[in-house]
Amino acid sequence: MSAMRPMKIVLIEDSLDLCQTWTELFSLDGHEVRTYLDGRSLLQDLASVQWCDIVITDYYLPDINGVELVTRIRGLRPRLPVVLLSGMRDGSVIELVRKMPFAAYLPKPADVDELEATLDRLVSAAPGSHADTAVRPG
Repeated sequence: MSAMRPMKIVLIEDSLDLCQTWTELFSLDGHEVRTYLDGRSLLQDLASVQWCDIVITDYYLPDINGVELVTRIRGLRPRLPVVLLSGMRDGSVIELVRKMPFAAYLPKPADVDELEATLDRLVSAAPGSHADTAVRPG
């Protein structure tokens, strides 16, 4: 694990075991983590979208795919960094994510060090992405 600055991470993953494992690993490095088992749960808790530094989401969620979830989140925070994880190797989805600003695709199973390096790179590359510059509804 790297020695990067602590982050506020939102993790959307439908595997409870993976949520627990990632949360433990991130917490050991001083990060705060809020987990959701589906996209709807996060979209019903928009305070977490404003709270976080970065979102990590699985592509295959029970109610929405990761790209659609990111699109909806980015309606609120256009420059919020995101990492899309998937065991799927669909080239069109990978290319779509690679074209998004402040976004990365990592295949599952994700290497912890690679994931942390990606988080650090994305958050560092998205100046002003935090909630104080968020687009506010209304």
